[in-house]
Amino acid sequence: MRKKVDKLLQECRENLDLLDQKEMPHMSEIFEFDWKEEQIVSAVRQGILSEEQCIQTSNILKALNKLPQLERELFFLRNFHREKITVQQIARNFSISHRHYHRVKGEALDELARLLRLEKQLAFS
Repeated sequence: MRKKVDKLLQECRENLDLLDQKEMPHMSEIFEFDWKEEQIVSAVRQGILSEEQCIQTSNILKALNKLPQLERELFFLRNFHREKITVQQIARNFSISHRHYHRVKGEALDELARLLRLEKQLAFS
Protein backbone atom coordinates (compact mmCIF):
# COMPACT_ATOMS: atom_id res chain seq x y z
CA MET A 1 0.00 0.00 0.00
CA ARG A 2 2.83 2.39 0.86
CA LYS A 3 4.42 1.81 -2.54
CA LYS A 4 1.10 2.66 -4.22
CA VAL A 5 0.85 5.89 -2.22
CA ASP A 6 4.49 6.73 -3.02
CA LYS A 7 3.68 6.20 -6.71
CA LEU A 8 0.58 8.43 -6.41
CA LEU A 9 2.69 11.14 -4.76
CA GLN A 10 5.21 10.92 -7.61
CA GLU A 11 2.40 11.23 -10.18
CA CYS A 12 0.96 14.16 -8.23
CA ARG A 13 4.34 15.91 -8.28
CA GLU A 14 4.64 15.31 -12.03
CA ASN A 15 1.13 16.73 -12.53
CA LEU A 16 2.00 19.80 -10.46
CA ASP A 17 5.19 20.27 -12.49
CA LEU A 18 3.06 20.59 -15.63
CA LEU A 19 1.04 23.49 -14.23
CA ASP A 20 2.17 27.07 -14.67
CA GLN A 21 2.04 29.70 -11.91
CA LYS A 22 -1.60 30.71 -12.32
CA GLU A 23 -2.90 27.13 -12.18
CA MET A 24 -0.58 26.04 -9.38
CA PRO A 25 -2.18 25.19 -6.06
CA HIS A 26 -1.37 27.88 -3.52
CA MET A 27 0.55 26.64 -0.51
CA SER A 28 0.17 28.45 2.80
CA GLU A 29 2.96 29.01 5.32
CA ILE A 30 1.76 25.96 7.20
CA PHE A 31 2.03 23.77 4.10
CA GLU A 32 -1.68 23.53 3.38
CA PHE A 33 -2.63 23.35 -0.27
CA ASP A 34 -5.44 25.40 -1.73
CA TRP A 35 -6.45 24.65 -5.33
CA LYS A 36 -9.46 26.64 -6.45
CA GLU A 37 -12.08 25.18 -8.75
CA GLU A 38 -11.31 27.73 -11.51
CA GLN A 39 -7.63 26.70 -11.47
CA ILE A 40 -8.63 23.07 -11.95
CA VAL A 41 -11.08 23.94 -14.75
CA SER A 42 -8.39 26.07 -16.44
CA ALA A 43 -5.82 23.24 -16.26
CA VAL A 44 -8.31 20.83 -17.88
CA ARG A 45 -9.51 23.34 -20.48
CA GLN A 46 -5.96 24.12 -21.57
CA GLY A 47 -5.20 20.42 -21.86
CA ILE A 48 -2.42 20.62 -19.27
CA LEU A 49 -3.99 17.86 -17.17
CA SER A 50 -6.81 15.43 -17.80
CA GLU A 51 -9.90 15.60 -15.61
CA GLU A 52 -8.80 12.33 -13.99
CA GLN A 53 -5.34 13.76 -13.21
CA CYS A 54 -6.95 16.85 -11.67
CA ILE A 55 -9.28 14.76 -9.50
CA GLN A 56 -6.42 12.53 -8.36
CA THR A 57 -4.18 15.53 -7.61
CA SER A 58 -7.01 17.27 -5.74
CA ASN A 59 -7.67 14.17 -3.64
CA ILE A 60 -3.99 13.86 -2.75
CA LEU A 61 -3.72 17.55 -1.80
CA LYS A 62 -6.92 17.31 0.31
CA ALA A 63 -5.56 14.22 2.04
CA LEU A 64 -2.19 15.92 2.65
CA ASN A 65 -4.00 18.89 4.21
CA LYS A 66 -5.49 16.48 6.79
CA LEU A 67 -2.07 15.28 7.97
CA PRO A 68 -0.38 16.98 10.96
CA GLN A 69 1.80 19.96 9.99
CA LEU A 70 5.18 18.24 10.51
CA GLU A 71 4.11 15.37 8.29
CA ARG A 72 2.81 17.77 5.62
CA GLU A 73 6.06 19.68 5.72
CA LEU A 74 8.15 16.50 5.47
CA PHE A 75 6.02 15.28 2.58
CA PHE A 76 6.29 18.58 0.77
CA LEU A 77 10.06 18.72 1.14
CA ARG A 78 10.55 15.10 0.17
CA ASN A 79 7.98 14.76 -2.63
CA PHE A 80 7.10 18.17 -4.04
CA HIS A 81 10.21 20.29 -3.63
CA ARG A 82 11.85 21.11 -6.95
CA GLU A 83 15.25 19.87 -5.83
CA LYS A 84 14.98 16.49 -4.18
CA ILE A 85 15.92 16.80 -0.54
CA THR A 86 17.64 13.87 1.11
CA VAL A 87 16.51 12.24 4.33
CA GLN A 88 19.79 13.43 5.90
CA GLN A 89 19.00 17.07 4.99
CA ILE A 90 15.50 16.74 6.38
CA ALA A 91 16.82 15.15 9.57
CA ARG A 92 19.34 18.01 9.95
CA ASN A 93 16.79 20.77 9.24
CA PHE A 94 14.16 19.35 11.56
CA SER A 95 16.51 18.05 14.26
CA ILE A 96 14.98 14.60 14.01
CA SER A 97 16.73 11.27 13.63
CA HIS A 98 16.61 9.23 10.42
CA ARG A 99 14.68 6.57 12.32
CA HIS A 100 12.13 9.10 13.54
CA TYR A 101 11.79 10.50 10.00
CA HIS A 102 11.14 7.03 8.58
CA ARG A 103 8.63 6.27 11.35
CA VAL A 104 6.79 9.56 10.74
CA LYS A 105 6.92 9.00 6.99
CA GLY A 106 5.60 5.45 7.36
CA GLU A 107 2.77 6.58 9.61
CA ALA A 108 1.98 9.44 7.24
CA LEU A 109 1.94 7.09 4.23
CA ASP A 110 -0.45 4.78 6.07
CA GLU A 111 -2.68 7.71 7.03
CA LEU A 112 -2.53 9.12 3.50
CA ALA A 113 -3.50 5.71 2.08
CA ARG A 114 -6.44 5.57 4.50
CA LEU A 115 -7.53 9.11 3.60
CA LEU A 116 -7.27 8.44 -0.13
CA ARG A 117 -9.35 5.26 0.21
CA LEU A 118 -11.88 7.30 2.17
CA GLU A 119 -11.87 10.05 -0.50
CA LYS A 120 -12.43 7.39 -3.17
CA GLN A 121 -15.32 5.85 -1.25
CA LEU A 122 -16.92 9.27 -0.76
CA ALA A 123 -16.54 10.04 -4.47
CA PHE A 124 -18.48 6.90 -5.39
CA SER A 125 -21.23 7.25 -2.80
